[in-house]
Amino acid sequence: MKNFLNRLIDLEADTVDWSEVENKPSTFAPAAHTHTLGETTGLEAALAGKEPTITAGSTAQYYRGDKTWQTLGKASVGLGNVDNTSDANKPISTATASALAGKADLVGGKVPSSQLDRLSIGETLTAATQSAMLALDAQPGDVAIRTDSDTLWMLKKAPASTLGNWWDLTAALSGVAGVTSINSMTGTVTLGKSDIGLGNVDNTSDATKNSASTTLTNKTISGSANTLSNIAQSSVTNLSTDLGNKVTSFVNGTITAGFKQEVMTQAQFNALGTKDSKTVYLVTA
Repeated sequence: MKNFLNRLIDLEADTVDWSEVENKPSTFAPAAHTHTLGETTGLEAALAGKEPTITAGSTAQYYRGDKTWQTLGKASVGLGNVDNTSDANKPISTATASALAGKADLVGGKVPSSQLDRLSIGETLTAATQSAMLALDAQPGDVAIRTDSDTLWMLKKAPASTLGNWWDLTAALSGVAGVTSINSMTGTVTLGKSDIGLGNVDNTSDATKNSASTTLTNKTISGSANTLSNIAQSSVTNLSTDLGNKVTSFVNGTITAGFKQEVMTQAQFNALGTKDSKTVYLVTA
């Protein structure tokens, strides 16, 4: 036994080539085993270049690029000036407030007259001369009537004392199509019926118009019945002849109106269903 142990000790100190090992297995089944860090070539150096373990932060934090945990807020995403305000309650900016302060206030959706300048056509002035026109207390948009030249002027811009600021409307209109005179009359024109060729026309309604005298010659009008009367039968052309050709109806010797006569064949008469009591039927052969 002692010799055997000595031999084993000798073998531990020797190196045996793998090929000289007899009865060795061809494959080795995997088995759990461990190695020290230094036993794996390059592993220690590779791990030394990795990031250290990250200590966990809270759910309200984020891991920043400088490898630190920071609180997540509006400033973190570049919105430090934004407030959590609904659109309906958002205030206007200072610049907007300043701009609105210079605008006119509305009353009932309209600008009150107290906030309107005098820049409006609505004031008509009169001047006897050019100098008088230039001395007027006029505002842009005012109109001046020059009585010396019968012309109309409008002030385009202040001051009114500068002639070039006035616009001669009469001269401007003289070169365009439009009414410049009526029947050779200018200025303030008042037309009468004779000016338009209707001197004999009266302003009479149709119901009260008079008829021409020639229309009523030899005629009598009954005002109560509104009919023509007292006209002789002989004065009506062919009236006597036409009446003589009419058939007069008699009942028991008395002339009776409302009767008529019809001429027809026997077949037509037989085909009649009901005979009219006020009709005389003349049957031809």
